[in-house]
Amino acid sequence: MINRNKNNRFIQLVIIFSILLGVPIFKGIIAEKSKIQKPDQSIVTIDNQGNLYSKESIKTLDFNKIKDRDLLSGKINLTYSDSPHIVNRVHVKLNEELVCNSMGSFMNIQIDTTKYLNALMPLQITTFNDRGKVIKQHVKYVYISNDTDAVKEAARKNTAFHERSSTSNTQIPHIPVLMYHNVVDTIEIGDESNCDESNSVTTEQFSSHLERIKEEDYTTISFKDLNDFLIGNKKLPKKPIIITADDGYLNNYTNMYPLLKKFDSMATFFVSTNYVGDMSQRSDNNHFTWNQAKEMEASGLIEIQSHTANHVNMKKLSPIEVEYEVSISFAEIEKNLGKREVKVLAYPEFKHSHKSQELVKSLGINFQITDLVESPSNYKPVDIKRIHVHSEMTTSDLLKAISNKK
Repeated sequence: MINRNKNNRFIQLVIIFSILLGVPIFKGIIAEKSKIQKPDQSIVTIDNQGNLYSKESIKTLDFNKIKDRDLLSGKINLTYSDSPHIVNRVHVKLNEELVCNSMGSFMNIQIDTTKYLNALMPLQITTFNDRGKVIKQHVKYVYISNDTDAVKEAARKNTAFHERSSTSNTQIPHIPVLMYHNVVDTIEIGDESNCDESNSVTTEQFSSHLERIKEEDYTTISFKDLNDFLIGNKKLPKKPIIITADDGYLNNYTNMYPLLKKFDSMATFFVSTNYVGDMSQRSDNNHFTWNQAKEMEASGLIEIQSHTANHVNMKKLSPIEVEYEVSISFAEIEKNLGKREVKVLAYPEFKHSHKSQELVKSLGINFQITDLVESPSNYKPVDIKRIHVHSEMTTSDLLKAISNKK
């Protein structure tokens, strides 16, 4: 009590002397406070509970409280703790990129989400013991979004970017859809170092196909043309046909693309985005780059669409993993090539299920390529089937398949 009274008397004396001497001891403090800028209220984000906060501020999040499909934006402090008697080291990955290698059982790191794609992606924490052995792996799939409007809309729906296509249940009149993979100069039958002949045609064959298609008065169209027709914005030509190629092989750029330009024909190339530009395969299985894709799209003849991110069996994936493959692949395509007015997904090796079709439809994907055609008939945008074109198919065989003649 005596010490407190002495302190109070001292403070009182300082104030009295400052008044007598005219020293503005509070003026500087007030002036400094006036310099503090309030955060721009227009630069805000919103969490799943609808709470607004400044993007300039840093929100602290406990990893254990994050749920699948939670929305993250701006800069965040991510915390995690575990038993110090067991855990010796903690790894953190966001979309498979290592962002932290922390010693000990407690972690507190800052992540700038603006450096990542606006998409669903895995946030993974792996813990290790003192011998370097993995103890646990924890994965949460989170949506990164630094677009305020998109975040508000996702929060309102309490789900992330689930938009239903208005044409998803529309019946499409039968339109032949051709499926190619490799277009190469020569095919050596039985040569394992060469491309698979069942998924390949020669440049001479492909040229013959395009020439005969023209002679038979077929007109190539894009999936955007098809979508415009379904919503009543466009009429289709008398004999429409769609040309597609899967996997984004380099020979699609070096061999297919020049012939498509020669015959003024359109095509859709489906790419697995994590393989774009991959040159580590055998020569016929290398992949074209984003710059080459951009060049092709600029011609107005080629459109690039999704074959997932990792060319995986979608039938074996959980719903959240299916959502990730679709979300991240389209985010990567749009980052490199611009926004897709119409989105098309081709399932790798046709592996899909009714549940995956419904989920992909809910993500706003306009068309899904699901299987090979058995007999020409009307189909739905969620279930488009194709004609498999390969080296053993003659041009006459192809025209029969297109026109449904035995």
